[in-house]
Amino acid sequence: MQTTKRIIDLLPGTTIGFQKENFRRDPLLYNITQVGRSVGGVNHSISRSGYDAFALFAVIEGKIGLDYDGETYIAGQGDLLFFDQSVPHTFKNAGTTPYITDFMYIFGGDTAQFFQTFYQKHGCVLHGYNASLLSDTANTVCASIIEGTEDKFQTSAKLYALLADLLRYCSESEYEDDIARAIGYLSENFAKNVNLDELSKMSYRSKYYFIRQFHARTGFTPKEYLANLRFDKSKELLLKTNISVKEIAEHVGFSDSRNLIKLYQKKLGLTPSQFRKLSVCKDSI
Repeated sequence: MQTTKRIIDLLPGTTIGFQKENFRRDPLLYNITQVGRSVGGVNHSISRSGYDAFALFAVIEGKIGLDYDGETYIAGQGDLLFFDQSVPHTFKNAGTTPYITDFMYIFGGDTAQFFQTFYQKHGCVLHGYNASLLSDTANTVCASIIEGTEDKFQTSAKLYALLADLLRYCSESEYEDDIARAIGYLSENFAKNVNLDELSKMSYRSKYYFIRQFHARTGFTPKEYLANLRFDKSKELLLKTNISVKEIAEHVGFSDSRNLIKLYQKKLGLTPSQFRKLSVCKDSI
C-alpha cells in the first residue's frame, strides 16, 4: 500500500519532469517516473512507503536528511542519496538554508541489484560523489519528458550507464587505482596548467572529497603535491644547469618566476639564486 505525507516547500528554480498517468513500465528497460532539479526550502519534507521505485539525489547545495530503515543519513554538498522508496522513509531539509539537488526516481532492469550492492557498501549515502553524469542525465531526460520527446530506449541506456558508474564507488581497489592515476598524472604533467576539476574526475569523486582523499593518501593537497614536484625539479635544474631562474620557472610550470621565488622563500628562507650559490660554495669546500 502506497502512503505519502508531504510538507511542500519547493522554491523557484525547481524543474521536474513527471511521466503521464498512462505511462507504461517496460520490464526489460530502465524507466523513470520523476526527474529534474529540486530546490527545497527549510520546511520541505516528504514521507513515503510502498512506492515501486528507487530514488537518486545528488546534493548540489545545502543538506538533506533521510530517515530510512531505522537509520538517519545526512547528505551534504557533493554527496549522493540512493534508497528504495518501497521502504518507509522520510526525506527532508536537514539544514537552515534551502538545498539544491538533481534527482530521479527509477525502476526496472536490475535496479534493485544495483541498489543492494551500493547499500551493502555505503548504506544510503555516498560521500564525495562526482555528480556530473547524474546531473547531465537528469537535465536531458527532464527536458525530453516536459517537451514530450522522450525516447525510452535512450533513457534506459543513460540510466544503465549511471548505475554502472555507481559500481566504481563500491570497489575500494578501483578507487585506490583512481587516486594512483591522479598522482601519476601530476608526476608526468607538473609543468602544465593542471586543472583541479579535471584531476578530480580521474577519481570519479567530487572535487572536495577528492582533495580530502588525496591528502589522506599522500599527506598533501593536490596543490601542495604539485608545488613539491615543481620544487624538486627546479632544485635539480638549479644544481645541474646554468639556465636562469626565469627559464627554470617556466620549465617547471610557473608563468611568473616570482611564484617560484615565493615557493623557495617559504620552504627554505632563500631565493632560488641564493640556494644555487650556497650549493655551489658547499661543493667547492
